[in-house]
Amino acid sequence: MDQESSPSEQLVYEHLGAAVLAYLLAIEISKVQERFGAGNRRALDEVQESVIAQLVLVDGMLLDSNLPEGFLSREWSSRLTRRDESTGLSMGNLLRQLCGGQILKIPEHKSRMEELLIGLTIDAYPGLLVREPASHFRGFDSGLIGSLFNHPSSKEFQELVLGDGDLSRLFPENSEHSGWSGNSQRSTGQGGSHQLWTFAESIISVAWSVSLLENEYPSIDQLSGSALQLLGTIRSALRGEEASVPVRIGLTGVLLPDGRDTLDLGWARIRRSDERDERHAWRSSIDGELTTTSPDGQTVKIKYSGDLVLECELPYKLIVGDMDLRQGWPQELQGYQIVEEMTQSIRLGLLLACPDRLPILVTTWRITLDPLSPGNSMSWSDPKQGRGLMPVQLSEKDSDDWLKWAKAVAEYRTPGIGVAVRRILAAVAERRAPEDVLVDAVIVWENLFGARSETTLRISSSLAWLLGTSKADRLLRQTKYKKIYSLRSDVVHGAAKVNQKKINEESQHAVEISVEALRAVFSDYKDLLELKDSETRSLHMIHGGDRAAP
Repeated sequence: MDQESSPSEQLVYEHLGAAVLAYLLAIEISKVQERFGAGNRRALDEVQESVIAQLVLVDGMLLDSNLPEGFLSREWSSRLTRRDESTGLSMGNLLRQLCGGQILKIPEHKSRMEELLIGLTIDAYPGLLVREPASHFRGFDSGLIGSLFNHPSSKEFQELVLGDGDLSRLFPENSEHSGWSGNSQRSTGQGGSHQLWTFAESIISVAWSVSLLENEYPSIDQLSGSALQLLGTIRSALRGEEASVPVRIGLTGVLLPDGRDTLDLGWARIRRSDERDERHAWRSSIDGELTTTSPDGQTVKIKYSGDLVLECELPYKLIVGDMDLRQGWPQELQGYQIVEEMTQSIRLGLLLACPDRLPILVTTWRITLDPLSPGNSMSWSDPKQGRGLMPVQLSEKDSDDWLKWAKAVAEYRTPGIGVAVRRILAAVAERRAPEDVLVDAVIVWENLFGARSETTLRISSSLAWLLGTSKADRLLRQTKYKKIYSLRSDVVHGAAKVNQKKINEESQHAVEISVEALRAVFSDYKDLLELKDSETRSLHMIHGGDRAAP
């Protein structure tokens, strides 16, 4: 019989979401949408309708209990994860089985520890599917931690971990209150204590987030596969073997041309953002759009949260035990710097690809999935706080050039010009005052060709040789560069009378010269990057340094 869904049924649909109900009722999501959609709906079979009635009762009870705001989803997640002792199934899987659904069987040829982890994953799955009322996955905030504490497999899993020569190193201490625990610092920039009683649940929570990177609705197969992979990642890191974890970074400022969805850099990939990334934008609270009209009359609109996503891997290393961090983070654990350099290479590559427009590309949100850190592994920065962000629509040629220049920067950059890379990006995208733009842009010159003596002469001459095409052109360029460098010195040293209009003009000229110089260095003069420092580079240019082979 067709009839309207009751208000209480609509609340269940709102609180749990279509994916949860599809799993519990063992039907497709489209059938759930038909059952709970607006207008007349077609009833399901008798058992499925009875399960819906049970869910309505529980939801009403939870609402009557006046849970704090945001805790309804957490409580639903916990209840669906709890194990029914009579059947050995979590409540979510019990409801699914009642509706005729199949429960994933543990694959053969797995170790006992892997079997137990998969079993825990199967029981946790319904709870992890619970969604926020705003239709965003809770991810790490799923309420899973503690839900599997009394699961009969948990104790055996913990015992196997303590008996494992690698994994037991994570939990060297035992206390009456916290059980087995330990500390570690990781190359993700995260560290601290971890407890054995939450170890399996932590892996499953992070595995859920890993699965969400590729799937809007991860299956149990995908979730259990991610959990086993993360267990292997931890083991490899403990052994000092090669391991990595996924990183995703939102990018805003430019749009790829129609029909082009990705840029493959080899060591990373840039793609259009999609539904998988909306939850990250939502968690970061970055919203809004920015629109402009291009010179040819085209409307270009970008999302502040990002229209592009950078996908890459971070080398995963860890050190077990307490550490004295007063001297800073251990050098061997600064793998996150690799990701930072990747991002810098991509942003600089875009500037070098479009020197006539200098499009600004900035990072918005970032998520790093550390298997030992089930908490908030996300950071973000609001691009509205930056400078001069303007939407740019890239052409196919722009995209190809971007790919070429980003690869060149990543391949040939050296630590010695790291300051130049960072300062040009800051000058273009971060600095608001023209004085700061001027200083940062000229620091690029100093990082490339500065010297302890005769600094102005060295820098202006080197740049003139680098960018000039003839003797006369070089003389003109050197004079111009000396004037800009002198203006920069007046600004830095607080000269009493500095022409503000001149600063505004020359700050932009300094940026353009810096970009032009970096284009030359990363193309025809790559041999300069092999020299030990800026003073050596300036001598090389003044003595008539030859162009490197293209």
